[in-house]
Amino acid sequence: MSLLLTKKDILTLNVSAIVKIDKTGAITISTKANQLILHPNSDESVYKRILKFASEKGYSSIAISPITTEADKNQAIEEISLYLSENDLRVILHIEGFELPISSEIEDFISLYSFDNTISGVFGLVASPQSAIFDVEETFSQLLFRKIRERGISEATCYKKANIDRKLFSKIRSNDNYHPKKSTAIAFAIALEMSLDETEELLKSAGYILSHSIKRDLIIEFFISHETYDIYKINEALFSFNEPLLGA
Repeated sequence: MSLLLTKKDILTLNVSAIVKIDKTGAITISTKANQLILHPNSDESVYKRILKFASEKGYSSIAISPITTEADKNQAIEEISLYLSENDLRVILHIEGFELPISSEIEDFISLYSFDNTISGVFGLVASPQSAIFDVEETFSQLLFRKIRERGISEATCYKKANIDRKLFSKIRSNDNYHPKKSTAIAFAIALEMSLDETEELLKSAGYILSHSIKRDLIIEFFISHETYDIYKINEALFSFNEPLLGA
């Protein structure tokens, strides 16, 4: 479970350890029993060191404070979310000045639809094999690169806006029949600032749809409907609702 924490005294939290990061990159880890300091290390990011240490010590929960810059926030969310996708750890982030003013609007949008909270938003492969393969004139890769050309942007700009690794992008480029993950397809739709109809078209080419029975899809649909195509803002919202992120 992962939470974004604001306007709350982090010291009152019931966690295994409280982690503080200073401006030099030094890490102070405080538990009920003791306190220790990890000195800066240029070979590994601060957040990876924290997660590695928590794993070695068998912590069930940690609170990290403070995160003060946009770059740190994006890095923390990306690296911690990747770790949590494969490990069981409760992480609470104290992000100074962080506010998600539209969170109530997102909740209202989600509440318009009745869905089963147990449904996973990770895969969402809904289309039948027939519709995924035979009803699509262009493959995902063909459609993606046509849309990039139509938008008049460079390929590098596209995959960077999508928060996609260059190596993965090269695999898609070199294989007309490449089948992406749903999150990858959505990330490219966001990067290309597609409308809902265009997004559905791109997803359909890979055998997916945006489903109103999946909370993650509703959050993404909310942002597309409001023409908000900043993938980091979308990921902040997904993170705050404990949903998998878009991109690499």
